[in-house]
Amino acid sequence: MARDIVAAGRLGAPPEGDRVRVIDLDARVGNVSLGLEDLWTLAGAAFGARHLELVEAAATIQMGDAALPRGRAEAWSRDVSFHLAASPGSPLHALIGRLAQCLEFVLGDRVTVCATDAEFAAPCPDRRQAAVGVDCVCLLSGGLDSLAGAVALLESGRKPLLLSHETGNPVTHASRAHARQCLAERYGPLPSASVRLAASGRRRARWPYPAEGEQEPSRRSRSLVPLTAAAAVADALDLDEIWIPENGVMAAQPPLTRARVGAFTTRTAHPRWLQGLEGLFSDYFGRPMRIVNPLIGSTKSEVVGHILLRHLDEAAVRGTDSCWAAGRGALPCGGCVPCLIRRFAFAEWGLAPEATITDPLTDPDRGRGSESYANLMALLGFVSDILSYSREGFYRRCPELAYLGAGHVHTYEVLRRFASEITRVCRREYPEAWDLAGVSQ
Repeated sequence: MARDIVAAGRLGAPPEGDRVRVIDLDARVGNVSLGLEDLWTLAGAAFGARHLELVEAAATIQMGDAALPRGRAEAWSRDVSFHLAASPGSPLHALIGRLAQCLEFVLGDRVTVCATDAEFAAPCPDRRQAAVGVDCVCLLSGGLDSLAGAVALLESGRKPLLLSHETGNPVTHASRAHARQCLAERYGPLPSASVRLAASGRRRARWPYPAEGEQEPSRRSRSLVPLTAAAAVADALDLDEIWIPENGVMAAQPPLTRARVGAFTTRTAHPRWLQGLEGLFSDYFGRPMRIVNPLIGSTKSEVVGHILLRHLDEAAVRGTDSCWAAGRGALPCGGCVPCLIRRFAFAEWGLAPEATITDPLTDPDRGRGSESYANLMALLGFVSDILSYSREGFYRRCPELAYLGAGHVHTYEVLRRFASEITRVCRREYPEAWDLAGVSQ
């Protein structure tokens, strides 16, 4: 297996290797743009060199992941060495082994991490801290779950800072703006901030970065920068709690079929990944940090009906996005697994289907051979397995659930409710799909 190398631009000339990508965050000649101005405004001088160091390390990893396209079949997994910049004496030097373990879990690659001394200056040593009056940081992606997490916090009397990750995608940008507007209309003005991370697009960048069509589309590390930025601003504001709302099915990410154990199963909000980062952040900052997923015990349908529709109107719910291919077309694709789960959740509560590029549920036989058809059959087959197996049998069928640990014994019950919801909707509204999948329940 060839070794891929990702190196921070702060380190100067990159090491030699089979395939080397330099992630250069220099504001003048860099190939990647990292925007932390909102965090500097909120935290002022409290956002120091150690916060910048950690967020830059996360950006190097996340953009390096996107810059290294995977192969196919046996060549899908990569062997990646991340060369990060760290100030002399930084805790990051002692944490690289544990960071590598976390990355191996979320990326599915063989990973090594090393840290080399570099100088970091406080980004805004003279700026005064803004008066924000918050008690936690909540990630706001523009999806259904993130909106529901913010609603749950606000309804319980909490005062979250809403933190978003901007990548330059106009669809997700619009959905985040919509979510903020809906929250402001119900709860009044709310403190919010964004972290920007994207390829700079400079033609004369010091080092090249792959064009969009040449990048790795899976983006398995995509939650790393928003979570790290949340931890950094939380520490700067003397907070210790970060919320990342994700329904229990998508957080656990059990593979729908054995063929999807690798490429089709991402872990961006998986409890094991979050637990690993929680420990890393706590040790890096020398204080306890908590990463909370408030929706781990809920299905997508329960998120829609028990939280969102109780407190917001249907237009607020529809203005969110769930599609894995958001921004690649004028409409949601309709055939990815999140699109299908969203449609079932809407139908459970009597909401009409949204306009999508494909519609595998209404006439599934017509889509034979397409990716959306394969996704639908895999999803319905997974539902059949959940309902057919005993708890012990299902854990044998899906041993990846052991990664959830003893603290998530309720996940099987979440999956059972999820399967029952899809069964009801499919039998009632999409019998052709139900019959075609051959589900016996």
